[in-house]
Amino acid sequence: MPPHAGQGVSCAVEDAVAIALLLKHYRISHRFGTDDSLRRTAKAYEAVRMNRVGKILDIAARMGETKKMQTWWREKIRDWALWLFCKLPESLNDAQFGYDVEVDIAKYIAKSGCEPN
Repeated sequence: MPPHAGQGVSCAVEDAVAIALLLKHYRISHRFGTDDSLRRTAKAYEAVRMNRVGKILDIAARMGETKKMQTWWREKIRDWALWLFCKLPESLNDAQFGYDVEVDIAKYIAKSGCEPN
């Protein structure tokens, strides 16, 4: 995650929760061996996380390009827009800030039809 995106720690925490939940779901037992459990966990992790992380990386790339060469006037407009954005009701930002990784994992598990061990 690029440092100017401001999403590195957030994505890392989401990743940790996703991996923990998936490891719990595909835990090693008589049904799955260690290799199979890890393979299933990695496949599910990628399926769940790649879409969200890809969107964040796309936004970060666009924002990084706009920061390279800004005039004084554009910086002021950006700062004002950010100030205004922070004053808006939180519910308008639910798509980005209301993300729940646990819900995403539960949907994936339900859709995949795989019963826990």
